[in-house]
Amino acid sequence: MTTFFETTTFSVIIDTTTFSGSCFGAAEDGSAVFFNARIVHALGLQEGELVVASCIPNYEDKRNDVPWRCVNATRAEASAPKGPVKRSAVEVDQQVYGYMLSVADYCLTNEVAEAVDLDTTTAGNSLNRLFNAERVVKAEVYSRPNLERSSFNLWALTSEGFK
Repeated sequence: MTTFFETTTFSVIIDTTTFSGSCFGAAEDGSAVFFNARIVHALGLQEGELVVASCIPNYEDKRNDVPWRCVNATRAEASAPKGPVKRSAVEVDQQVYGYMLSVADYCLTNEVAEAVDLDTTTAGNSLNRLFNAERVVKAEVYSRPNLERSSFNLWALTSEGFK
């Protein structure tokens, strides 16, 4: 008897690895995807990588937190863009968060913008969305007293990044 699963395919950015060798990623729609250690090891997945994942609904007791589990994956094809590419806010946030995962301590908005090929306004908007979603932390720096707005912001994954 042969059983076939109906799968849903997502582009997923790997955002968290675990001590047990499994990992989690974020799909284009923002939903979480679980990757077991077998798939992670077979592909050598690391945080920040983009994969194409064939997924099925996760086990019922885990579905509220992580709705999908990957049953097969391949690395996303890297292709050279042909001119300017319009990216959605979700795509920008995934790229910015992927970069933030590689930052050892903290960085400036313009450093993030340069790293993911964005203008500083778009990078700042993305970082603020990630901050509001509690995925990054920020420190506002004022160059003198009585300013209404900060002179610049520092960004990190956790407050430990500012030590």
